[in-house]
Amino acid sequence: MEVIRIVNSVFRSNTFLIEDESGMCFLVDCGDIGSIVRYLQCKEFTLGAVFITHAHYDHIYGLNELFEVYPQLIVYTSLQEKQLIEISKNKHLEVYETPGHDWSSLCYKIGNNVFTGDSYLPQYGVVANLPKSDKNEALKSIERIKNISIGCNIFPGHGDIVQI
Repeated sequence: MEVIRIVNSVFRSNTFLIEDESGMCFLVDCGDIGSIVRYLQCKEFTLGAVFITHAHYDHIYGLNELFEVYPQLIVYTSLQEKQLIEISKNKHLEVYETPGHDWSSLCYKIGNNVFTGDSYLPQYGVVANLPKSDKNEALKSIERIKNISIGCNIFPGHGDIVQI
């Protein structure tokens, strides 16, 4: 599995393209899609789904345009705690509810990779100053994420990847 980071034009949010050995790809969050579509078409990969970490504009603004190219695309959001989604043979994505930055915030874990959205931004600290934020919940979620990400690479919604 390879993970490619795309730094988007809106608030420099991250979109992650997860490339599986089978030629299937998945996105975590969806910003600027031009380079993603070109990459998928060049490599002849299939886009299987998009996993949304939370519904703030900088993490979803590319979805409408992506649907124009991939009208049958599956978008996952509002998933439940510990839900397992098979993304390829013997490979699952595990869902963690991590409210605080936003009430809808989710993290995803695939093997030793944790995609934290804005629930945990190692370079920036707690971001809980938005209308649906809760600082106390955010602090609890950060501690939880630190526990589930021991020995893992961290792919935040903004900023650099933290690799083990």
